[in-house]
Amino acid sequence: MNTLMRQVTCLLAALCLTSCSSRQGSATLPPDLKQKVDALLVRTEEDRALANISGAAGWTLIHSADPNEMKKWEPFFEQFGKAGKARQTGDYSGFEALGGARGVEDKFAEMLSSSDGFVRGFGAVMLGVCGDANYVPQVAKLLSEKPREEGGFDLGCAAMGLGLLNAQQHKAAIAALLKDPRSHVAGRAALGLGFMKAKEYSGEVAGLLTKQLDGGHTQSNALMALAEMDARDQVGQIVRMLDPNNASDVDTPDLAALVLARLEAKEYAGQIAVLLGDQYRAGSAALALAVMKSSKHGPDIARLLKSPNSLVRQAAALALGVLGARISIRDVAALLNDKEAFVRPSAAAALLLMDAKQYSPGVVAQLKDSSHLATEFDWNPVLAEESQRQFAIAKQRLDLWQKDIVATRPSGAATKGHSD
Repeated sequence: MNTLMRQVTCLLAALCLTSCSSRQGSATLPPDLKQKVDALLVRTEEDRALANISGAAGWTLIHSADPNEMKKWEPFFEQFGKAGKARQTGDYSGFEALGGARGVEDKFAEMLSSSDGFVRGFGAVMLGVCGDANYVPQVAKLLSEKPREEGGFDLGCAAMGLGLLNAQQHKAAIAALLKDPRSHVAGRAALGLGFMKAKEYSGEVAGLLTKQLDGGHTQSNALMALAEMDARDQVGQIVRMLDPNNASDVDTPDLAALVLARLEAKEYAGQIAVLLGDQYRAGSAALALAVMKSSKHGPDIARLLKSPNSLVRQAAALALGVLGARISIRDVAALLNDKEAFVRPSAAAALLLMDAKQYSPGVVAQLKDSSHLATEFDWNPVLAEESQRQFAIAKQRLDLWQKDIVATRPSGAATKGHSD
């Protein structure tokens, strides 16, 4: 399975690889092949939620599918991974051999007929990620087929895939799955409705927060669905999930805080701030409060910069950056020399957001380029829109600071960590 794991990982990585050269590759390529392949792959870079969805689907496929069935798909995974790597240099011949974007999607559609439910589910999710509504009828067939030995895993994935494809005509059928006693069916059905922005079902989805189902992640899926629905009418139910005693999923309180931030439920900032005293949840709470622009809690977050927990220090620095808490600039700058290496670039990103240009040499030394900076804004997908907004601000400043440093550099000198 090690070879297979590498191949599936390559496939998922290729879906996220969008930084290709300006070279055109083969002159004999069909005129629209490059455009359509780029359109297919760029989706996962522009939407971190899609990247997480495809990654989770791949993880389940690797760990749960029948190895004998998976052998049938090894050539496709391997070919796709190689095509994705070649594309980075402007070579699209690998995708031409696959039949372009449509050829890739057709392969995912073939998986819907697999004898293995995990393969079928993966195919359904990936078609949703690809976003071509022409495949809705094929994915929808999984809703009506008799559940097989895997207990309906593909059923929940079909609901997700249809949600991603915005198949409004199947809303009622997906909503009916919310009553399924299996978490992997009901929770994924909630996500499907969330992707459709089907707010009329927010009450039923919120009901999953207190429903005991077989399996886990029901609360997490329900919370993410409510965020996608912009279900402000359910904030009362979401706030209850801040209490660990009401959580059946370990990450429920953290996610509830982030969802409340996305819904701009600022009136609950006080309840979220209680989590700042929990070393395992303080980071999520700090980020949620920062996104809410709750400057009132800035001093509480600043105290976390001295936490013995390095993850908390990291999160506190970023949160103060998002808040624009310039009063804490010196304390955040001190983390440029933190004993834990992964904390330092987070402090640098925070200083960019604070526009603390006096620390530009140290910031540039830590981040080097925008790819390093992007890692600091790889937040929970619930806050994808806000993270991209903050990243854009930080990137613009990083580019300017780098130019200023180059402009003031003595002739012939090289910046540490760079090669000319």
